[in-house]
Amino acid sequence: MKQVLKEKGLKQKEFAEQNEISTIQLNKVLNDVRDPSFDLLMKFVHHFPDVDLNWLFDTDSSRSPEDHHKIIATNKAALREILKSLDDNSQKLKRILTQ
Repeated sequence: MKQVLKEKGLKQKEFAEQNEISTIQLNKVLNDVRDPSFDLLMKFVHHFPDVDLNWLFDTDSSRSPEDHHKIIATNKAALREILKSLDDNSQKLKRILTQ
């Protein structure tokens, strides 16, 4: 995650503020003090839809980000559909909870 933020030219504090997460939580994740929460992963993927979650967790150092970008490019439509579905379900849940 730290590498992606650096490549995208986004400071940790900016990412945290834009995604309404604690800078302390993000810092701990980026420095391998704790594992990322599901919520943080979803915010990260939503913010950077071109980043493959598999690459984030891949311990095979022989694979480059470019390799994973090629994989995600072939599945980009499916990933966008999943994110849209998550957003739609989130909106439906919010409506139900506020009734």
